[in-house]
Amino acid sequence: MRTFIIIATALCTLIPLRQASADRTAQIVFIEAAPKSPAKTVAHLPDGATLEIELARHNFSESFSMPSGNLELRFLAAALPREAGIPEGAPSVRIPESWKKVILLAVPDPANKVFPARFHAINANPSEWNVGETLFINFTDRHIVGTFGNRTLKLKPKSRVIEKDASNGKSSYPVRLDSANGDGIRSAANPLIRQTWRHYGDLRQLVYFHTAATGSVSYRSFTIHDL
Repeated sequence: MRTFIIIATALCTLIPLRQASADRTAQIVFIEAAPKSPAKTVAHLPDGATLEIELARHNFSESFSMPSGNLELRFLAAALPREAGIPEGAPSVRIPESWKKVILLAVPDPANKVFPARFHAINANPSEWNVGETLFINFTDRHIVGTFGNRTLKLKPKSRVIEKDASNGKSSYPVRLDSANGDGIRSAANPLIRQTWRHYGDLRQLVYFHTAATGSVSYRSFTIHDL
């Protein structure tokens, strides 16, 4: 399995955020970014505060604090004055107050002329997605089916699922996953993964499936240190 070590990425506030909470943290990564994609974004909050965020390409950023409460982050290439309005079409995410640990995924969206990315927020509270567990996200139009350790995986198109520890107490486990059309009948599927994966009991794992430039289904895997 391809795994990636997390590296630190600098973040700096441009306009002071309202009181950030040490108990509310996030990490971000820009997946499948083109070489000329933006290297950073500026998140704007409704109260005018902004946060400049480096868009890590190959690894998740280090954790950074966010304000408490219900948040809506709108992403632009640069900070705007407080009195300026956010351009229509700016990508955004909503983060409920109860989410204390957050993963942000940026995905290329070349058609968006305001900022060429879409953002997905994932609840990483331990009660939702704990260490030792794996989050699978399917960005494709195909089903992902097969076995993952001692579990059976049936992941519909454009969906996600969190799987509990599938290692059965072992340090590694077999993974046999295929991509399939229609209702996910495995007999008509294309082999995707035939590997032995290591179990990381003290880390979260993220695996996402996407459509490569060739049109085939591909995947990437990240291990995420505790937020």
